[in-house]
Amino acid sequence: MVNWVTQICINSGICHPPEKHSMEWGGDSWGGTIVPEETVTYVNWNIEIQWEDGNSTSIPENGFGWKVWSDCWYDNGTWGGDSTDCREAGSSSIPGFATPLAIVSISMAALMVWRE
Repeated sequence: MVNWVTQICINSGICHPPEKHSMEWGGDSWGGTIVPEETVTYVNWNIEIQWEDGNSTSIPENGFGWKVWSDCWYDNGTWGGDSTDCREAGSSSIPGFATPLAIVSISMAALMVWRE
C-alpha cells in the first residue's frame, strides 16, 4: 500500500495536521489527488510505503520532502498570488494547484516504479 501524506497550510502560516491519502495503482503508475480549498497557499507532502511484511518506509525518511505552492489564494478577504484564475465566480477548485499536483503525481509514480 502506498500513501500520500499531505499537510495543507494557509497563507497566515497555520498548517493543518497531516492527512494520509491512499494512492491507487493504475497499472503503470501510482496516482492520488486532493482538491484544496481556496484558502490554501501551499501543501507539504511525502510518500509512505506499507510493505507486505508490516514494515513501512517514508520518503523522505523524516519530515516532508516536497512543497507545492498555489499561485492563487484567498486570505482574510483578500486574494493573493500571481494568477487570477481562481477569482472567477463559480470556481470550485484552485487552478494554481492543478498542474503542480498532476506533476507531483506523475513524478511520484515514476519514483515508486523505480524503487520497486
